Amino acid sequence: MRAVRSWSPMRKVTVAIVAFYTASFLWALLISDRAPKLELIRKWRGHDTGFSSLAFPPVFVAFFPDGHLLASWSIESTLKLWRVSDGKLLQALKHEGGICSVAFSPNGRLLALGGAGSIKLWRMKDGKLLQTRKHDGYRFKCFPSDRLLAFSSDGHLLASGCADGIVRLWRVDDGQLLQMLKHKDRVNSVAFSSDGHLLASGSFDSTVKLWRVDDGKLLRTLKHGDAVLSIAFSPDGRLLSSGGMDCTIKLWRVSDGELLQTLKHDSWVRSVAFSPDGHYLASAGGIIKLWRVSDGKAVWEWKAGTTSLHWLVTRLGTFLRHFGISLPPLLRPCWLIPHCVAFSSDGQLLAAGISSGSDGMIYLWRVRK
Repeated sequence: MRAVRSWSPMRKVTVAIVAFYTASFLWALLISDRAPKLELIRKWRGHDTGFSSLAFPPVFVAFFPDGHLLASWSIESTLKLWRVSDGKLLQALKHEGGICSVAFSPNGRLLALGGAGSIKLWRMKDGKLLQTRKHDGYRFKCFPSDRLLAFSSDGHLLASGCADGIVRLWRVDDGQLLQMLKHKDRVNSVAFSSDGHLLASGSFDSTVKLWRVDDGKLLRTLKHGDAVLSIAFSPDGRLLSSGGMDCTIKLWRVSDGELLQTLKHDSWVRSVAFSPDGHYLASAGGIIKLWRVSDGKAVWEWKAGTTSLHWLVTRLGTFLRHFGISLPPLLRPCWLIPHCVAFSSDGQLLAAGISSGSDGMIYLWRVRK
C-alpha cells in the first residue's frame, strides 16, 4: 500500500516565505540596476554677477536641511534664500566684501557665512546676526566654494577652510577656536563624517587629509594627484569622494584609505555630492554627471554646447553690464557652466549653480528612481 504525503499548512507557509524573499531579492536587484530619471522642473536667474575678471563667475547652492529652502551665492556680497516649491526669493543677506562659503546647521537653526575676514552666524527663524568671528584666513576676498564651511552632525562644531592652508575648528556655542590643522596650500573643501568623529579636508596641495576630531590628530593623507576642489563623505561614512583639477573623481574607503574607483570627468571637478541613500554621486564642472556608486557607471549627464562666438558674446555682455547696458535677447550667450551640485535631504531634488556670463543661474531637477 503506497503512503500518501499530505500537503501540510506549515509547508505552504514555508514555500510562501521562500517565494516572497526570492521575489524581493530579484526586485531589489532590478531596482538597484535601474538608472534614475531626472526631470528639469525649474530654472531661474538668481544672481547678477556683473563685471568681473572671471568670464563665468561661479554660482553655488545649498539646501536647507528640511529641503524647503535653497541658498545661493556667488562673487557678489549677497546670500539669497529661495523657496523650493516655487522659486520665490524669501530673503537676501549681505556680507560686505564677498562670500566664500555657506553652511546650515543640521537642525536648521543656524546659518554660517564666511568671507572678508570673518565668519558670521545667523539665526534662521528671524535672520538675527548672533556672532561675528574674526577669521584671518578670510582677510582677503577669497575664491568662493560650496564646501569651505561645514557643521558637525551634532551641530556643536564648525570647520572652515581657506586660502592660508589652515583648517580651523570652532566651537559653535561660544565661537572659541579649538584647533588649527595645516595643509601645504590653500584648502578648498572640508567635510565631517556622519558620526562626527572624522574631519576631511581637500587642498591645492593635491591631498585629502583625514583628521580625528577629538584631538586633531592626522590619521591619513590621501594623494589625489592634482589640486582637490571638492570632497564629500558618503551618508554612512564608509566612503569619501574627492574631485579635482585632474578631471577625475576618486572614491576612497575611509577605514584604510584604499582607492576603490577613479571616475573620469570631462573637466575640472568643482563639486561632488552623494545622494542621501548613498547609491549615487553627483559631480559638477563643465558638465553635470550622476554616477552609480556600486560600479562607477555614469547613468545621467547634463551639458550645454560651447563655441568661441558664445565666449566672445559673453565677455562683451559682461563688459556692457558694467555700464548698465544689456545685450538684446538674441545676442545673449548660452554657454552654461555648472559649478556646484546639491541633493535635497530626501534625495528627490538635485540643484545646481550654473553661470552664464554675468548671469548666475539656478537649475532644479526632480530625481525619479
